[in-house]
Amino acid sequence: MKRRLDQYLSSTNSVQKSKSDISNQSFHEHDTHSSPPIDSNETIHRSYSNSNQYRPLVDQINKHNYPTNHLLTSNTQQQPIQTNISRSQSREDISNLRNELSTKHAKHVSDLKLYYEHEIDELKNQLNISRMGHPNSSTTRQSIETIERINNENIRLHDHIKQLRQSLKTSDEENNSLKRQLEELRGQINNKDVEIKNSHKKLNEMEQELNEIRHMKDQQNEKYAYIDRQSLFYQEEYQKISRDLILTRERLARLEESYRQLENQHKTCRQQTFTNENNNQRINHDTNYNSAMSLNIPTSREYGRFTLIQSKYSSATITKSRDENIDSGTYTSDGSDDLFRHSNSRRPVDNISDFVSEQDCFPHVHVQSSRPFYSSNKLSPNGHRSIDQMPVRDFSDNKIKESEKLESKFDELLNKKRDLESRINRIPIRGLTTTDRQLLDVLEREIQRVEQQISSVKLELRKMNILPTY
Repeated sequence: MKRRLDQYLSSTNSVQKSKSDISNQSFHEHDTHSSPPIDSNETIHRSYSNSNQYRPLVDQINKHNYPTNHLLTSNTQQQPIQTNISRSQSREDISNLRNELSTKHAKHVSDLKLYYEHEIDELKNQLNISRMGHPNSSTTRQSIETIERINNENIRLHDHIKQLRQSLKTSDEENNSLKRQLEELRGQINNKDVEIKNSHKKLNEMEQELNEIRHMKDQQNEKYAYIDRQSLFYQEEYQKISRDLILTRERLARLEESYRQLENQHKTCRQQTFTNENNNQRINHDTNYNSAMSLNIPTSREYGRFTLIQSKYSSATITKSRDENIDSGTYTSDGSDDLFRHSNSRRPVDNISDFVSEQDCFPHVHVQSSRPFYSSNKLSPNGHRSIDQMPVRDFSDNKIKESEKLESKFDELLNKKRDLESRINRIPIRGLTTTDRQLLDVLEREIQRVEQQISSVKLELRKMNILPTY
């Protein structure tokens, strides 16, 4: 660019010189025609003086062009300074920056070129005018002022260019810092992209886990609902079974009670049958005895005691005392009394029913009553004496019946106590319900009541000398 500008200036100078020579020739010719002849020395001096007169202008122009040349040289040297970019930047950023700087530099140079070309044209016009016309002080003064003004403007522009260079350097530093920040931000963006990808991945995994948890929760809710339904069903079944169990227990208690009643009735019937058989045997014996002989037996008024008479016509019977055939039983700790035990029997007799069953297995041993029984149809001659014997017979029969009733009652109470104890033993010890506790309390109270009744019956039997008093 500088070379082109120098070539342009040299060409313009040569043109101007040629024009000035032509104008000088025409001027001299005009002077020769219009004025008197002048000496050649004078013309030489004039031309020399004119050349010396305009010499400072050329020097000023050269001085004026010097900052421009310096500006151009500085502009040409600006590119390696601006392109001194750190190697850490990418090639693309460096190429973009170079393009921007070259564009700005070309634009700046073109502006300066246009400006200086315009100024140069003005100066050339002024020079041509000054060469063509007679120079005067006013034009010289104006040209000098113009040159000074141009020089001042050049200085001002030079300072402005320095400021622009400084601002360009500052902007370059800012651009570098911004580029570094941009690189850091790109690295952070890449890291954030990786974090976002990981977050999306984790989010998808968490969504899958959440769906699985929801599915499991639904399954658990269904399971819990099924368990609740089953528990309600089992509770209803348990309540039904509990009611059935209570009803069954009540029914079992009623059946046991009816069984005990039937057993007692059976025992009573057996005892009654045994008593009836004994009475029938005794009646048959008395009938045979009365039909065999009729004797006048003295009364208790005459002898003061009962007597036993055995006739030769009577049936062959064996009189045995109670003590010879029957042993007195011992009182056991469980409240039961061994009332009778046969001397030849190996099995112990626990109650009256056992005694009755034992009596059926052995031959009958007849024990004569204290007074023979006489039929009402056949009276002895001493009829008043037989009538006096009837109350004694009735009293003994009543005592026997009463003792039999007490013994049967004693047996019933013992059986009832055993049944109650067996029912208590059937109740489980652990896991008692309220119904079981109530039933246990009722059974315990019933056992206490039965024991009291057993004690009272024992006392009555001891009074009648059926049970031993020790």
